[in-house]
Amino acid sequence: MIKAWFLLVTLLLFTTNDILAQSHVTTTGSFCRYAKNSLRNKNVYAEGHTQCPACDAEDAKEAVARKAEDKRRADAKAAERAAAALEKKRAEDALLKKKWEEANKGSTELAVTMPANKTTANVPSAVTPAVINGMAAGYLYDEGETDNQSVGKMSFSINQGERNNQIYKLYSDINYFVLNNKRILDNDEFKVCIGVRRIPGGPQNNPTKFPPGVGIVILNETAGKHVIADLIDAKGERLLKDNNISTIVHFFGDYFILLEGEVFSHGGGTSYGFSDGVIYNYKTKQRYPLAKYGSKRNRVNVAWQVNATYLSKDKLREKSTYSAFVEVITDWQKSMFYYITHDGKVESDDINW
Repeated sequence: MIKAWFLLVTLLLFTTNDILAQSHVTTTGSFCRYAKNSLRNKNVYAEGHTQCPACDAEDAKEAVARKAEDKRRADAKAAERAAAALEKKRAEDALLKKKWEEANKGSTELAVTMPANKTTANVPSAVTPAVINGMAAGYLYDEGETDNQSVGKMSFSINQGERNNQIYKLYSDINYFVLNNKRILDNDEFKVCIGVRRIPGGPQNNPTKFPPGVGIVILNETAGKHVIADLIDAKGERLLKDNNISTIVHFFGDYFILLEGEVFSHGGGTSYGFSDGVIYNYKTKQRYPLAKYGSKRNRVNVAWQVNATYLSKDKLREKSTYSAFVEVITDWQKSMFYYITHDGKVESDDINW
């Protein structure tokens, strides 16, 4: 019996070696992991040495398996992060909704303070605007995360048609405003609607102080070689009614930059040219003309973004003295910088580069 078992084990060993010999190149010093003095997984170039296709196939299979496992783990972590972010967002929205409901129980946007004497009678005191889903009451929001301080993103070509914005929605999908958590003007009257910028996970306190009750629109009509932009109120009424305006950029607070005519990109999008432009105060209706370029003075050349310049910081005013600035290029190595000061004034500096 023992002899029979010995013969069986010997036969199995010979059979296994024979199979290995048939599938792997086990020549001494080859790149087979089963070979004597194997060079596999050593710091040796494979070229000029005996290769082992079977080992190569096994390594490739293991690499695919490792890659699949790495992807599974990465997907699992991403799913965990997404679930946590969603749960946090839901909790924040629920809290904001609760605050909004509490703030609006039997109240209006203004609260009347009971007079202590005749001099204080009938003087309303402002109530902090209620906030729901990150949006303050009375303000017009767009759901496209549109950067309303970017000249490039606020400029539209007459032949442009659809394009994607930062969250990959077509502009035709966001041609409405959200006011007090409800859609308004959702009737395809406008090509694009741009209001207070709302960034998921970002600041929701309207840091550029976009004014309430007003929004920027691109009309579904054109004038010559350019589109028409305008400011509108919550009823959709045009406030400027000037078909020469093709681009409107929010500057800061009640100030907007109104740019006229066909837009031309310069320097790979570092600045944009227009036939004319002004800084406009939405409340006072006061206008401040922008300086024009060169000796011909036939165009306004505006930097690509509010609060953006390629010049060194020592060319700018001290940051603590202003709320926002915009650069207008006026000549070769010359610019005019327009500032909105903290007390709401427009001031300018003529700068040589």
